[in-house]
Amino acid sequence: MMTVEEILKACSGHLCHGNRGAKIAGISTDTRTIKRGEIFLAIKGEKYDGRAFVGDALRKNAAGIIVSRLSHTVRRGLPGGKVAIRVKDTLSALLDIAGFHRDRFGLSVVAITGSNGKTTTKEMLARILSRRLETLKSEASFNNEVGIPLSLLRIRSKHEVCVLEIGMSAKGEIRNLARVVKPDVGIITNVGPAHLQNFDSLAEIARAKAELLDALDGACVLNADDEYFGMLKRRCRTKLITFGMEKAADFHADSLRYLPSGEVTFRINRKLEVRLGVGCGRHNVYNALAAAAAASCFGVGGKEIQRALGNFRLPPQRSEVSRYGRVTVINDTYNANPASMRAAIELLKSFSQKGCGERAGKTGRRIAAIGDMLELGDRARESHEQIGGFAARSGIHILFAVGKFSKVTVEAAKREGMKKAFSCRTRGELIKKLLSEAGPCDTILVKGSRATRMEEVVEGILNQVDRLKVDRL
Repeated sequence: MMTVEEILKACSGHLCHGNRGAKIAGISTDTRTIKRGEIFLAIKGEKYDGRAFVGDALRKNAAGIIVSRLSHTVRRGLPGGKVAIRVKDTLSALLDIAGFHRDRFGLSVVAITGSNGKTTTKEMLARILSRRLETLKSEASFNNEVGIPLSLLRIRSKHEVCVLEIGMSAKGEIRNLARVVKPDVGIITNVGPAHLQNFDSLAEIARAKAELLDALDGACVLNADDEYFGMLKRRCRTKLITFGMEKAADFHADSLRYLPSGEVTFRINRKLEVRLGVGCGRHNVYNALAAAAAASCFGVGGKEIQRALGNFRLPPQRSEVSRYGRVTVINDTYNANPASMRAAIELLKSFSQKGCGERAGKTGRRIAAIGDMLELGDRARESHEQIGGFAARSGIHILFAVGKFSKVTVEAAKREGMKKAFSCRTRGELIKKLLSEAGPCDTILVKGSRATRMEEVVEGILNQVDRLKVDRL
């Protein structure tokens, strides 16, 4: 709850209509979910202008509006008691208001960034911390300049810690968001080839991720196995906590075992046995280590970490495993870049279903259905070639690819010896071909960048799973 006066002070706004002493229940940027008493902040995006929804907000009993320009028509039509605030830029105003709100509370904040694993690490850490502390976490993937301030505005006096993820698509974004978040603990999960169209090199991406470290005053949690660990370590000015599997680290994992159920077990520091849920492959062991390392900053012990991670389930569309009869589908369609695509293929490699079909004892095949990886700039073709080759060398039995670079991916797979690799023009064609090839006991991975809508492939497979051949082993 804030007053209009506090909002004006936070964002240097001008009150055009209403009472400075009026109380505001919250800030909303979406008229579909706005609640009575909240003020509607009209953000202009690439494809929409929030000012077009001012009327909807007022009709839904919004307390008022925050806009960059107030038309005479809207001003004249404002009901009595409603508030109208004009600001120079509504997005900047949202960040400023969120920063003001965050400063009203003495809670700790953990900020997580990285090329892969941000959301899963956030979910793991929030689950661990919530066993001991009143924990607030950002919803879904609220990790940008709109989602992060909206998450901060949910802070209440009861909260003791807030866990946020910070995304990045350009230089300076993390610095700008960290200014508002003011994190105590920061995690960088890894540095990989994501959003390459906006960067000249991986080193430049690493430097952009390191902007988070400059904002910390508590501890930084870094991946000791990452190629850019040395550079990030030098940038860290606070307590350093490391995690990894290949090199010495404060939180080290070994003895990985993949169970027939799709779960994975491992040890932390040679003594704490941890079991992760279905679909949690090697890459999620790294995420678990990062979460455990950050949790140690809050005095959480090994047994609490063990119990919290033992009940962990992945967020939707992130290595989400579904079994329909004797067919397994791994839905990893939330997004994709070269590093996460490799991790998904490695996860698929760990799956095998034995003792299926008429010829018991045979092992089902591993099938990958992948869409393009976007935002790779000049490295797009090379990256898709590398993924095709990697899939073949990983022992994937059948590959289906769709998108602009599908032929590149398939040709690379065939050069590496894969006999069954298919380039498809549409998702519908991919579904049809896949259903004609797949059978009981097979495990099917579906993955692609968000804009490729590969979740429709998952839906197509599951809607027609009964069409799979009786036994193709």
